Order: sequence, then structure tokens, then C-alpha cells
Amino acid sequence: MATIRKDDRSAWAEWFYWTDDRLKTFSAAFQHELERALNGVEAAFSVQPSYLPLPAGTEQGLYLALTFVGTKVSVGRVRLFGKGYYILEKTVQRPVRKACYDDADAGTTAASFFDFLAAAVAECVGTTPPCALGLTVPFAVAPPSPREAQLLRPLTGKAAGELLQQALERRGLARCRVKAVVNDAAASLLAAAYRYGDVAVGVVCDAGFTVCWYEPRRQMLVHAAAASFSELTGTVWDRRVDEASPQPGRQVLGKMIGGAYLAEIYRHVLCDYFDCADIPFFTTAEMNGLLQTSCLRETRHCMGRLWNRLVPPADVEHLCKIGASIFVRSAQLAGASVSAVLRHVYGNAVIPRQKIAVAGGVLTEVRGSLAVMADGMQACLAAEPSRTQALPAYPAISRNGELVGAAVAAAMVGGEDQHCG
Repeated sequence: MATIRKDDRSAWAEWFYWTDDRLKTFSAAFQHELERALNGVEAAFSVQPSYLPLPAGTEQGLYLALTFVGTKVSVGRVRLFGKGYYILEKTVQRPVRKACYDDADAGTTAASFFDFLAAAVAECVGTTPPCALGLTVPFAVAPPSPREAQLLRPLTGKAAGELLQQALERRGLARCRVKAVVNDAAASLLAAAYRYGDVAVGVVCDAGFTVCWYEPRRQMLVHAAAASFSELTGTVWDRRVDEASPQPGRQVLGKMIGGAYLAEIYRHVLCDYFDCADIPFFTTAEMNGLLQTSCLRETRHCMGRLWNRLVPPADVEHLCKIGASIFVRSAQLAGASVSAVLRHVYGNAVIPRQKIAVAGGVLTEVRGSLAVMADGMQACLAAEPSRTQALPAYPAISRNGELVGAAVAAAMVGGEDQHCG
């Protein structure tokens, strides 16, 4: 990799933009590892089965859904009407400390965490008759069946469905039956497929990065912990972030695409830009908010407040371009990853018209990300370098995916006799 010149800071944004050829090379390597994993060969990331097909779209009834993602637990009463229609009759949200489900915290037990979840369910249930419940977890799950999903982390070896069921029974909610446990990518895909019909691939790009799709050979949804893919090279700032991370050399794609690291990459760029030893910590959400301010004067004020320094007016536009380019690369890589899945599923055949289910703040909250993701897909799949050929697959946000997908999964597994109301 060439040396980045400090006397040409205005061009630093270009170091994060990937060319079409580079995206195609990455996509081909991603597809290769994906197919190795599906064939049971050691690969850069794992592929886990869900044991669930795509929904029929006719699922109906009232179901409970529970999800815990990041620092928030959400419980919902979801009424499915079929034909893609649903309503969230009630939602309950509670903050949760990460330590509540961190297996590194010896003072936290699985039982105490699931009791916390059961209490949130009890608040949502109210006077509603008990019914089938779907659970969405933000981790890979390797279930022998949808009813007996196992959390790979942080509750290694613990049956999530069983632990939640026991907690519900301790709470006096024995008639609330846990019917399905799915990870967040599968839930988002189920929700989008139920709503739109023409959906068979989904991505979640939040703190990490997961891809989910309907695998024809297995006739079920599978999901890949794609953040583990590490056969790619980033910038000097990516390398610094990787070297300072708990697992240097691992989860490289996750560090280049997921929200857990994007702001940290930007922070390292800023240290070089300003020739300083450190910049105060800020989150990826704060980084995104900074870049979405209405004018450069307001942006400069926000930069100074966030970074605790005076930012020269002449630098504001350059700094915005660098920050935006980090988000652009994330969306480009998401699109290239999806193109690898589509090429795996359809080979040289024509890709049928469909939506790609998208969830996670990095893609859904950052302005322009869906368009950049679609452009990355086109770069890898279009037969014509000029990109005049329109592709039939395009991103669509899967709203309320974790809750609605969990309800759809419960409906698919439990059957209509298991729903309430």
C-alpha cells in the first residue's frame, strides 16, 4: 500500500473508496468462502441453519415477540393479518446493560438475565391471553430445531428458548410458549418476505455484519457471520484500529463495515489530520449525526464540540468528505457481499426481481447508504462496465424486522392453534 501523504489531506477520502474491480475481487472471494462453509469445509466465516423456510405470507394471528439488541430489550404484541399486513398492538422497551448478558461478567447468571426478559414480557402481555412467542437474538444461533436454539455467545451452551421458557414459568406465564428462536438477520428477512413476498436475501449492518438468505439446496434460511471474513486489506487507519482491537487480524470485514468500529477509524484519521496524539471518543451514531447537519457552519460548531478543539473553516468540507467516505465503503462492501450471495444462489441464470431486506443503523440511518449499496451490487453483477443495465435486486429497509420476524417465525413453527386471541 502506498504511503498516505500528510500534505495532501484533501484527498484522504479517496483512500476509502473502492473501485469496481476491487469490489468484484472481494465479492468473488466472499462467494468462495461462503460455498466452502456450506460444503462443510473450514472457511473464513460460519454458516448456520435456521430450519425455517420463507414465510407463505398467509400467517395470521396474535403473537408475542421479544428481541434484545445492544442496550435495549423490546417486546411486542404483533397481530398478523396475512397478505403482508400486520400491526404492532403494543410495544415495551427497556434499557439493558451489556453486562446483563456478557459471559465475561461472572456476577451475571443466565437465569437473572432471562428473568429480566420475562418481566418485560409480562408488562407487554397485560390481559392478553398467553400465546406463542418468538425470540430474536443478535447473535448467531445454531439450533437443532427452531424450538431449541442455542446461543453461541454470550450464553455458550445454554438453550435460549428453554431458559426463557423457565423464566416465563417463574413469572407465572407458563402458557406463553417459546416457539422459535432466530437471529436478527433471519428475523429481518422473515419480516420483509412476509410483507413484500419477493425477498430471499437480507443483511444486518449494525455493530457487526450478518447476511441471511434462502438456501435452495437446504430449503431453509441460513445466515453467515460475515464479519469474520478477514481476507481483505484496508487503509493504514484500519490497520491501527485492528491492531488495537481485542482480536487483531480477525473480524476484519466487521471492523471495516460495522458500526462498532467506523467512528474509531475516523478518530484515527482525525489524529493524523490534526497531528495530535488523541481525539475524544465518539460513537458511530454521533459521527453520522455530525455529517447530517444542515450547513458547514453548524457542522464546524458540532465538530469543535465533539472533538474538543477548534476546527479551521477550510478543513470542514474535507473532514466531512473523509467521514462520508468511511460510510460509503461500508455500504459498498455490504452490496458486494449481497452480490456474492445472489451469484451463489442463481449462478449464471437471470436474477429474478426481488428486494434485499436491510436492517441495522449503518445502512438504514446513514443518508445515501442504500443507493451506495445498490451501486456496489451493480458493480459486481452488471455485465456492462458502463452500468447502464438495471439490476432486478435492490435494497429495501425491513422496518420492525426483529419483532415482526420473530412473530412470523412463531406463527410458522407454532401453527394457528398456538396463537392467542
